[in-house]
Amino acid sequence: LQVIVDHRDTPLNLPPTYNLPYTDWRFTMSSDNDNNNIGDDNSDKTTKNVSPQHRPSCRPPTNSTYLAIGQDLFSVNEYVSSQYNYSLRRYILAQNHENAKNATTSTDVVTDNGDQTDDDPPSLSSFVPSAFMVYTDLAHLNGLWNPTDYGSGIEYADGLLNSFPSNSDANNQHDQRSHADAGLQIGLYLNGTAGCTSVFTGRLDTQIRSLLAYVERSSASKIFLRIGYEFDNPSFGYGDDPSMYVLAFRKIVADCKRGLSDEALEKVLFVWHSWGAPLSEGLTLERFYPGDDYVDWVGVSIFQQFFPWSPYWGGTVKDVENVLKFAKRKKRPVMIAESTPFGGIELKEASLEAKAFIAGNPHDYYLDDPWERWFGKVIDLINTYDISMWCYIDCDWESQ
Repeated sequence: LQVIVDHRDTPLNLPPTYNLPYTDWRFTMSSDNDNNNIGDDNSDKTTKNVSPQHRPSCRPPTNSTYLAIGQDLFSVNEYVSSQYNYSLRRYILAQNHENAKNATTSTDVVTDNGDQTDDDPPSLSSFVPSAFMVYTDLAHLNGLWNPTDYGSGIEYADGLLNSFPSNSDANNQHDQRSHADAGLQIGLYLNGTAGCTSVFTGRLDTQIRSLLAYVERSSASKIFLRIGYEFDNPSFGYGDDPSMYVLAFRKIVADCKRGLSDEALEKVLFVWHSWGAPLSEGLTLERFYPGDDYVDWVGVSIFQQFFPWSPYWGGTVKDVENVLKFAKRKKRPVMIAESTPFGGIELKEASLEAKAFIAGNPHDYYLDDPWERWFGKVIDLINTYDISMWCYIDCDWESQ
């Protein structure tokens, strides 16, 4: 994967005051030496007989962050097109400024060998994110090789991988990657304790083999598999028996190690993903943790936790930081596995709790700056904890 946010340069780019560099990083299998000992990556080789904690973690360079976009076919395409359109407008303005300064109309400088230069406009594929977010459930596996709609848009992993043409042979230096370099971040729903029991007892072995067949043939450069995502979300039903969730998680990982070829297994990373909100009484993160042998990355959701009017069940920044600190103790790279600022951007349509807070604090919460209300705070958190991947859901969640 190549598209990253590099915190060593400038923050991020959507308003004109931010900049999102597209640099030449790809998904690489990183080692302890270049990742400040965050992970236990003691080998540069991956085989079916090597446990996940000894597998390279694919963590990006320090102070850099992969960007993934989801979660439906339309929203991802809209994101890429919007970024491309914005970049072309900036390109035109820059060229007009340069032309006026130099009193020339020439904007296309070509070297003697025919290579194009920095004066060339960026290409569409320059804005393909590092990975695409998709969702499926183990019982049916819809949305991977065939499209489906859960009510929030078309889910279609292969459709996303094939949405953008390959330009790997192009001369344009802005165009250094093809869509085949993109990865997938797959949310794999297990249907609570009942589903986990079916996994552990072997009743879903046929579906697991189908999942492995998909991974085996997928053109994705890396696949981040969020097994039983948001395990601590009460509405998903894993909290009834955390031990069964652990057993199901371990079985899926073990089946992948046994059933995938070395080449396919090398591109799969197993993600343990917390909701980032208060745990139900008697539950702890440790009770849900499958163990270092089975977890490559730790994920956390960020939605309304930054908003002071967030309901108790929605969590706070402290709940998110508890997960980040847990990951640090386990020496695992972190991804923001799901995120979108619902409930805090369009304040005219905000909840009663939000309106009540705003009425009492009219000058305290960036009322005229929706970027700083959420996006800026997420970027600050990424910088503070050197978060390795940011998965952003680019859709109007509240309208769905």
